[in-house]
Formats: sequence, C-alpha cells, structure tokens
Amino acid sequence: MASDTGTRDGSAGRVGPADLLGNREIAAVDAGAARWNSCTMPNIDLESYEHVRLHRDGPVLTATITNPEKKNAVNRGITGDFQRLWRDVDADEDVRVVVLTGAGNAFCAGVDLRIAHNPGG
Repeated sequence: MASDTGTRDGSAGRVGPADLLGNREIAAVDAGAARWNSCTMPNIDLESYEHVRLHRDGPVLTATITNPEKKNAVNRGITGDFQRLWRDVDADEDVRVVVLTGAGNAFCAGVDLRIAHNPGG
C-alpha cells in the first residue's frame, strides 16, 4: 500500500510500508517469522486438556473454556490448561490463530472468586 505523499527524507515519491515502519521493525518481524518457521515440534494433542476443549481447523485452533455452570470463571485447572496451551501453541508451527470462546451462554466471568479468597488452597 503506497501513497504519493512523499518519503521519510521529505523528497517527493511513493511511500511504502518500509518507509512507514522503518527498517528496525521490519527486521524484528522477519526474525520472528524465521523463528516461527523453524519449529519442529509435533502437533498439539487436542484430547489431553481437561478444562479447555480444543478444536482444530487447519491453522485455526479454537479453545473453549468448559466451566459453564460458573460462567466460565477461571479456576486453577483452567489456568493450568492455558499455561500449557500457550507453550504448545508456541511450539506448533502449524497453528496461526487461536480463537478463545466459552461454553454455554458466557465467554468468561473472570477469575473464580473462590481462588481470590483462598489463594493457597
């Protein structure tokens, strides 16, 4: 996407993404893409999660919080599943998008208040 508004040095001409972002940001994106594409870990085991249901459609992974009786309030089990899920997603070169959703009629009510009042137990 280029425009005829001028370049960063003030001269007339076409402006493209490199002019708008600068070389440093583009280099960082390229380095991230190189790291992402070098992964060799196996695909995520969709059935191994206890509190989050996973569904995969190509590069799209849908993670559904399964605590509908509490409006999907986050408890220790859900937190543990998500900690593991983010590690698995980071290691799986085929996942490009994660869609978060909640079972039942609510996405997520926040943290389960039983955890907030009893952090050690």
